[in-house]
Amino acid sequence: MPLRYTLRQLEYFVAVGETGSIAAASQQVNVSSPSISAGISQLEEELGSSFSSGIMRRG
Repeated sequence: MPLRYTLRQLEYFVAVGETGSIAAASQQVNVSSPSISAGISQLEEELGSSFSSGIMRRG
């Protein structure tokens, strides 16, 4: 079954990695923090991995 994720989700993931927090990433890409969290959660679900649990706690 093919993976289904969007470039936007990848953009959010990269932004969080670069900035170190969801709040800073949301400012960088000009979207709300809940949108960043939701996009990353969907990406994690699609990939079957939880790579942001520490970042999600930091906000």
